Amino acid sequence: MRKMQGGRDEIIRIQNDIRRPSGQWSKYVAKFLVFLHENGFDKAPKFIRFMDNGDELVSYVEGNVENELSYDLMKSDKVLISAAKLLREYHDVSSQYIQLLTGDETWMLAVKDPVEVMCHGDFAPYNTAMIGKKAVGIIDFDTLHPGNRLWDIAYALYRWVPMVDNKNTGCLNNPGYILKRIGVFMDAYRYKKISYGEIIECIIERLEYLVEFMISKAEDGDKQFIRNITDGHHIVYHNDIEDLRIFLSTVK
Repeated sequence: MRKMQGGRDEIIRIQNDIRRPSGQWSKYVAKFLVFLHENGFDKAPKFIRFMDNGDELVSYVEGNVENELSYDLMKSDKVLISAAKLLREYHDVSSQYIQLLTGDETWMLAVKDPVEVMCHGDFAPYNTAMIGKKAVGIIDFDTLHPGNRLWDIAYALYRWVPMVDNKNTGCLNNPGYILKRIGVFMDAYRYKKISYGEIIECIIERLEYLVEFMISKAEDGDKQFIRNITDGHHIVYHNDIEDLRIFLSTVK
């Protein structure tokens, strides 16, 4: 057994399986993972079983997972296109699951209307298996919830373009470059025509929701989110929201 690189201490690889802690939403995520594989999407973990202690056992998804992309990968349009196509493929399959929902399910994140797909909720490099410059798998479905495509795309753009500035790189100081990267992703995803302003506004809304969610969970005593707040994760998001508002004024 070994702890997964970049993962939480509680997530352990056992040969070709992954043991991970479960939550109130896990049985609903498990049903969804079964659905994905039954409908031909094998680029996600396969649910195996719940263990006696309540942990869930899922299959290991082959590929490299990095907390942050290397400079070479981060700048690569091939990587960006690959991620967009993988998300589109996932969304198209997950859209078929909407008709199976009863409304009695429990999800970590709130349902986002209008519901079109099952949002992954955290489609970022640290939850994506890669081989070379190709995104080949999606992991960690704890944040799964019904929502719309743009809601999921918004957070993906924030992480993959990227627009997160946790190392003070000034990544939003080159509007032309950022807009080009957004365009590359949206074209590869084959999303309907939409203005850059609408996209940035959705990213801001998505990050505002995330900050509110983190603070609420920490106030409720969730240890993971208490650590996140203590480590200042919400401050990074706050700063990025302010930078994105300035950026938005340049593209409207």
